[in-house]
Amino acid sequence: MSQQTDLLNSLRVASPCHVSWDDMTGDERVRFCSSCNLNVFNFAAMTSDEVRSMITNSTGRVCGRLYRRTDGTLITRDCPVGLRAVRRRVRRFAGAVFATVISLGSLAFGQSSKKDMKSCSQSAVNFERTKDEGQIGDFTGFVVDPKGARIPGVAVTLVNNSDKAERTTKTDDNGVFTFSGVINGAYTVKVSAIGFKTFTVNSVQLNSDELTRAGIHLAVGDVTTLMGVVALTPEIEYTNGTMILRGDAIRKLPLP
Repeated sequence: MSQQTDLLNSLRVASPCHVSWDDMTGDERVRFCSSCNLNVFNFAAMTSDEVRSMITNSTGRVCGRLYRRTDGTLITRDCPVGLRAVRRRVRRFAGAVFATVISLGSLAFGQSSKKDMKSCSQSAVNFERTKDEGQIGDFTGFVVDPKGARIPGVAVTLVNNSDKAERTTKTDDNGVFTFSGVINGAYTVKVSAIGFKTFTVNSVQLNSDELTRAGIHLAVGDVTTLMGVVALTPEIEYTNGTMILRGDAIRKLPLP
């Protein structure tokens, strides 16, 4: 994890604000709080670089509205939202990895269709099929997060809708999964990972003489909303006699 990413993920609300965002005047990027006489910045409407610059260059208090995912990461405007953005991203990464496109299968979407800045709520999958003489049925693919990064350790379950036979595997370090020797039939594909919404695709047709590839885009999980004066979590903190090291404090430790 880079130092810049550490900065974003170590942000916390040191002094919560109890005034409703809807009661403040302004726009979706910044509003004025008459209670504390401070501008409140919506970090979800700002890019990562804008947030970093504001925090590092500020000489006074910064009040912000934070949307934090279940994995602890902060949502900024860099997060792609909306159906069109997801469709473009899925097609881009599918085209980049599957260079030889024989036929383009279905493009399926799931989860919430909300398009607000905090949701990042679209999950999607793109299928492609290759049929060659002597081909043994395989179902393979990869899983990425909203920024296009591969996700290792994702649980992928394949269920035969006819006899309910179930197989489960996990993506490798490159975010890739493979099911070998599939037989003809309709299947349900379920994809789940910590910090992301579980994504299920029903009635996926797989054949024993085809290689079916899938590019799967997972949406972020539930989001916690926080608002108030923002501060950085200390790199060194003592809790109940235990020393907790974070960020640069860990990287600065001498090597043995």
